[in-house]
Amino acid sequence: MEPSVAAVPVADDAGLPEGVWKETLSEPTDCIARPRAGDEVHIHFRGFLPDGTEFHNTHLQSGDFQFTLGEGEINRGLDLGIATMCKGERAKFIVGPEFAYGDGVPGKIPPQATLTFEVELLWWRRTNSLTSDGGVVKVVQVEGTGFKKPYPGWTIKLRYAGYVEGAEFTRSPADGVEANVSGPNPLELPEKTWQLVVTSMSQHEKATVTLTPQYGYDGTSAFESKVPRNSTVTLELELLDVFLVKDCGLFQRCGEKNFPRLMKRQQMDGDASKKPNNLSQISAVVNGKQVMWELIAGQRCEAVECAVLSMFKGEKCVVVAEDPAMCQDDELGLCPSSGPVEIEVELIDFQRTPDTWDLLPMHRVEKGKRLKQRGADFMKAKDFRRACWVYRSVQDMMGYVDDWPEELRSAGDELRQTCRSNEVMAWLKLEQFRDVVDLCTEILNGGGISSPDPGNVKALFRRGVAYLSVGEPEKAKHDFLSVLEHEPQNAEAKQQLARVRSSEKDQARKSQSLMRGMISEAGKLDYPVGYTTAEGDRERQRDAMLDKVDQIKAQMPLTL
Repeated sequence: MEPSVAAVPVADDAGLPEGVWKETLSEPTDCIARPRAGDEVHIHFRGFLPDGTEFHNTHLQSGDFQFTLGEGEINRGLDLGIATMCKGERAKFIVGPEFAYGDGVPGKIPPQATLTFEVELLWWRRTNSLTSDGGVVKVVQVEGTGFKKPYPGWTIKLRYAGYVEGAEFTRSPADGVEANVSGPNPLELPEKTWQLVVTSMSQHEKATVTLTPQYGYDGTSAFESKVPRNSTVTLELELLDVFLVKDCGLFQRCGEKNFPRLMKRQQMDGDASKKPNNLSQISAVVNGKQVMWELIAGQRCEAVECAVLSMFKGEKCVVVAEDPAMCQDDELGLCPSSGPVEIEVELIDFQRTPDTWDLLPMHRVEKGKRLKQRGADFMKAKDFRRACWVYRSVQDMMGYVDDWPEELRSAGDELRQTCRSNEVMAWLKLEQFRDVVDLCTEILNGGGISSPDPGNVKALFRRGVAYLSVGEPEKAKHDFLSVLEHEPQNAEAKQQLARVRSSEKDQARKSQSLMRGMISEAGKLDYPVGYTTAEGDRERQRDAMLDKVDQIKAQMPLTL
């Protein structure tokens, strides 16, 4: 990379915020228009770390780099910067971490890194038509000022007006209406049309949308008296706000066994650069009551902690818990007996604990031990989901310990191995047997940063239990026999082996019953079960010949 030169000040590039700097390297031949949000853009670019190391170069791959501007498909800084370019222009952008990758990309980009990009805008095209036949055409009147776009399942706040042949047939209240992207809509449009239009918009965008009859109204809506059949309609839309709706449960396994639904609906955005982590000191308002606690310490109910883990500073949301057991919290006055339960949460402030990469090995071990104890507490309380979360966090925190001092390396490795073993037990309690099989196999065969440990008795035993639970007794038998090879007196393995044999007997009885049924059906045949017609014929001929030989022998005189 060439030595950096002074970038053009922000003031020279209207619209670029502080944290994104641009320097034009070569002027375009002409600059009639610039790309805007929603346009298909084709570029070549090179990306550099603060020390000048190149981490990406599209020139080294086949073809150019294609993306949709303003969709969040590239980092926010480049999204903003490329919107200031013209076709054929080459520019250098210096992008601060708040507009690049913030906490970084593990193994590629360090946290809080200011990055440099050299970009060439090859070409771009505007795509106003949302359908290939031109039946839904959108013209953006005011570009969205936010980078939030609605997705199926999310909630939006929309201001609208509808016109047919210049006459207004519907209008929303001045402050707009809320609607779900995937549910009934106030404009009573066909579901596919509604989703197509609103998901193409971004927060605060204003647009005019024209719909041909097949995408609009067929005379069956509430507007039947105002919108004649086969009419083309025009909609004036303003997307006032976008409210994220998502599963905020641990591991995002919404709906799986022992993972009840925990859905979060945003009510107010927070500061996306400020998010709490494990053991952060939290200040929040829950159902109107301000409380403080240490995150993931078991001091608050699971629903509230999961919500806060997914929130940014200043964010407000409502969480809906399917299982009332996730919401038991006496201090907060939460004692529901049946679900679903709705809880309002506002994250006021927090004191974040240092990130893993900022901790010395000694401090990593100390924090890991604290979290390990939290995991043990959760296991005792039968709070297995949070136990899994904590044990997984400790393993991630330890990472590679090979370059640590010997004493700390030993402690870190022991923490990682112990927490992984404990995590397996927690998944077993949650009856997530496939996860147990995968984790135990990783322990036994080695995976990631761990060396193989084929004689790990706990892993063999727990994998055997998991195999037996998913109906694979042969594999379970192999694991339990391996346990007994290492520990011949292991009573639990012997008990499980007895279960395997019982399971095998049950399967054998089922097979015999099935075979009897087959034989019963085959009894109508005059040749053995399993024979083809030709084989049956040969068998009958052979039997006939043997019978004839027996008859001849019977007629022969006895000889002494």
